Amino acid sequence: MTRTVQSLLDDARNALAEAGLTELEWTLAQVVTASRTDSDLVVGELGWRSRRLRFAAVNRSLHYVLAQQGAAWQPGLCGEFSVRLVIHPRYGFQAEVHDIDVRSIRYTAPGGV
Repeated sequence: MTRTVQSLLDDARNALAEAGLTELEWTLAQVVTASRTDSDLVVGELGWRSRRLRFAAVNRSLHYVLAQQGAAWQPGLCGEFSVRLVIHPRYGFQAEVHDIDVRSIRYTAPGGV
C-alpha cells in the first residue's frame, strides 16, 4: 500500500502526541546557530551535548527579553528553554521555543552544555 506524505506526517504528529512530547517542557540547551528570517522569526539549532535540533523561537518577544538581560540569539547562549516538539509541514521535526528562564542565561563555548 502506498501512503501519502500527509498521512506519514499525521502519523508522526500523532506518535509525538501519544508519547506526551507535544507539551511544553523546560530543558537546558545551548544555541548552536541562530539567524533571523525576513519575517523577524529567529531560527537555528539548539544543542544538548553532541545532539542538535532545529528550532524556531515562536515567541517573538523573546528578542526583547534577551536584550533586557544583555543577551542575544547567538551561538553559545545557554539557558533553560521552554520548548514544544513539533513536526512542521515545511520544516520537519523541530522545537518551538516559547520562553527562556532569564535567571539561567549564560554563555559558554560552542558544545559546552
